Amino acid sequence: MQRVHFFKAHTRLGIINTPWGGSELNLGVEKGPDGILTKNYLSYFSINPAVTTYKFPNPQKIKKLRYKKTLSESLRDFTDIILSNSKPNETQVVIGGDHSISFASTAAILKKHEPAKIGYIQFDSHADLCTFTHSPSKNFHGMVTRALLDKRFDVKCISSLLKKRLLPANILYIGNLEVDEKERKFLTSHKIKVFDRHDIQKNPNLVKKKAGAFYEAF
Repeated sequence: MQRVHFFKAHTRLGIINTPWGGSELNLGVEKGPDGILTKNYLSYFSINPAVTTYKFPNPQKIKKLRYKKTLSESLRDFTDIILSNSKPNETQVVIGGDHSISFASTAAILKKHEPAKIGYIQFDSHADLCTFTHSPSKNFHGMVTRALLDKRFDVKCISSLLKKRLLPANILYIGNLEVDEKERKFLTSHKIKVFDRHDIQKNPNLVKKKAGAFYEAF
């Protein structure tokens, strides 16, 4: 049995504006790791898990013109922390924080493995496939999967952090995907697999079987 290594990401750096469809900032998401990784929860593991913590900058203290640069530097640093603290016999588990942490978590895996050997399953109500240009909120948490996929992602200081990217054929979405026209076009043109709520309601056993087969392929 591999030891679990939790990486606690205290951050809401990916949410600097009111989220699309929301009415207020998601204040408090940065405290999520402490609420999840309690002493009592960790005691359930037969092998004591490792825990490494990284605190991202407070977005309220970052000047607007420095935001993209600060975000990219923080994602780079967190990726490096994951890589430098992970051991071969450990399973990497990253707990956040807003969804921007998925970039660093996946970037670390991409540095260790070839894209063809990586399967990516996203359980979500959104696709997170916006570019910065067409994002209605300008929050990176709604762009993170696009950045992991698209070499032409339009925030260069973040795009340049990746030398390898996820393969569209190795991605599966499960959830009530609310996407705009441009995100839907990206999903369709790249033939990315999606099981939305209609698929789940219609035939949950089939979705479970196909999702299991996708997982087993990696």
